This record gives sequence, C-alpha cells and structure tokens, in this order.
Amino acid sequence: MAPQGGYMKTPLGGTDLNVEVIEANRLSAKHFSMWSAIQQTASIFANPFFCPEYTHAVAGVRSDVYVAIIRRGGEITGFFPFQRGRFAMGRPVGDWLSPLNGVIISDGLNLDAHELIRRCGLRGWDFDFLPASLSQFEPHHRSTDLFSYMDLSDGYDAYVAGRSHSGTRQITTIVALMRKFEREIGSLKFEFHTHDTRALDALLEWRFGKYGSSGAIDVRRNPWAWKLVQRLQMMHSANFAGALSVLSVNEEPIAAHMGIRSRTVLHYWLPAYNPKYARYSPGLMLLLRMAQQAPVLGLRSIDLGGGLFLYKQRLMSGQYPVAEGTVGLPGPVRTASRVRRRAYQWVRKSQLLSPPARLIARKIRQLRRAFKQG
Repeated sequence: MAPQGGYMKTPLGGTDLNVEVIEANRLSAKHFSMWSAIQQTASIFANPFFCPEYTHAVAGVRSDVYVAIIRRGGEITGFFPFQRGRFAMGRPVGDWLSPLNGVIISDGLNLDAHELIRRCGLRGWDFDFLPASLSQFEPHHRSTDLFSYMDLSDGYDAYVAGRSHSGTRQITTIVALMRKFEREIGSLKFEFHTHDTRALDALLEWRFGKYGSSGAIDVRRNPWAWKLVQRLQMMHSANFAGALSVLSVNEEPIAAHMGIRSRTVLHYWLPAYNPKYARYSPGLMLLLRMAQQAPVLGLRSIDLGGGLFLYKQRLMSGQYPVAEGTVGLPGPVRTASRVRRRAYQWVRKSQLLSPPARLIARKIRQLRRAFKQG
C-alpha cells in the first residue's frame, strides 16, 4: 500500500504545500512533462539520474518505488522519488546503483525536509550523493564528497585546450596510446551507443568476472539490478537514453561503458575493458572518444562521479559537492540504517581486494537482505 500524502507547512512564509504520494509506475505524461520542466530550471538536476524516465525504469523492476508530488496552490512545484523499505525507511531510487539522488524542486521553494519525509509516510530517508546545494537538507548532512565532471559546453577542442592549460598531459598520452594501438593491432572502431546485448555481456564479464573487482557487487547476480541495466540499454528518447559505448578492433570489443544520458549530461557509470589490452589503457581511450562525440549529440558535460582516482584528477574540468546523510526521527531503526549505509559506502569506495574486505562486503550484503534491500 502506498504511503498517504497530506499537507505540510514550509518553514518560511507559512504557505501550505500539498504532498501526494503515488506509485512511480502511475506517473502520467503530464507528470513526466512537469518533472522535466522543473529539472531543466537548474543545472544541479541535469544529471540523468534525476530524470523521471530513470525513476520509471526502476519502478518497472521493483515494486517499492514511489514519488511524492509536491504542489503549492494547486501547481506542481516538485517531485521526490524514493524507495520504501522495511520499518518505513526510505532509500534513493535504484539504491546502490544510483550515484545521485535528491528532490527535484522549483527554484526558491522552501520546504522542511523532515516534514517532507514524514508526509511521505517514512520514518527516515538515507541519501548517499545528494547535491549539497540543496540547502533544505543541509542540517541532515553527515559528510560531503566531490563529484568530478568534464566540461564540454564549448566543444571538445575547448575542453582539450583547457586541460592542456591546466598542465596535465593525460590527453596527449591517451592519443599517443591510440596511435600505438592502431600501428600494432589495427584500426579502432567506436560506437557511442549500441543495442548489441553481447557487448553488454562482455562489459559485465570484464567488470565482474575472473579479472574483475572481487569486492564489487555483480549486477548479473541481482535480479532487479540486471533487469534494470538491460532495460536502460534499450531506452532512447530526446530527454533520456541509455548509452552503451564500445571501442573495438577487427570486430573484437576492447572496452565498453554502460551509462545513461539526459539532454545535456552523460553519466560515466559502468566502464570496463578487455584485460588482454590493458597496456594500452583502452578504458581511457574509450572515454576520450566518448568526450569527442558528446558535443555532437548536444551533451554539455560528462559526470565522472566521486573518488580521487588519478585519471579523474587529470581529465576533470571541475568538481561539485555532494552530501551523505539521513533525514528522520532518532531511534534504533535509524541508527541501524545509518551504520549499514556507512559500512556499505566504505566498501563501495574501497579499492581493497583483500579477504577481510570481501568478508565485510558479505556481512553488509547480509545486513542489506535483513532490510530487504537486495
């Protein structure tokens, strides 16, 4: 049963806001249109994980996805997508697969985050990577991180010139590796997006198979996650699309990346490469080809996400702050949820592949199942 909506008071001005909670698969064409319109009013919502299409896609593989429709004076002024877990604890839509989350609201709308969560029928809401500029949630931050991005708003050549001016030679090195590869192996072929399911299978095998990260969660072993990735690959519209990019030689894929894009932003999400060609850095060659093609498709940036990886430091144009925290009432359920989220985030960010790290990962997955988050 869906949580019940109601009225809430904004902290300033005394204006009543109406909050209606519906199942995400009940979003209408009008909802999609209004959501997209609000999303386009602020650059912090440009990432595709804030698109209504993403929430709707997750709702197609999970039954616990809801959307709070926020109205002021009868006019829709915001949307808050969430998943509802055991003990009425809320989570971001897509849970551990979602690198960004938050409430999509009109500029200047005052709302009390605590009251919003209550009106959604939740005892709390955990967020991992919420834009820190959403000041309504600032009192609930526990920590902050920085997300990196490649600025392609003035075109690829301007981006390259900017990175060169900053003193990095990373792009020059990648271009040299491309030339070396083509001399020694063969001509490279690039596809920005393919519907070929074999390419997706190869990507996931490289990422999670024998040579992949043993500490990572294999989406193929999680039914809803696997269905979601397959569904996203096939989605395509002007506002939102899957983007399975592939770099190959002689019909053999050497690197692939599964991401999603909005009208203006591509999110760098699930990359992997063929270990056979590791010495050529095929993953970075693919990323550079994606950056070359992106402006042609109307994309203005590539979000690289968090983490202090060396390639991100060298290729990024800038960073923006995101926050992790919990909105909710104090109590044992919130405390257990907070411990679980902190531990899980440590494992997700950690590059350790040691047996102790894998043991911790297994324990956290058991805790996730206890909260019905598998």
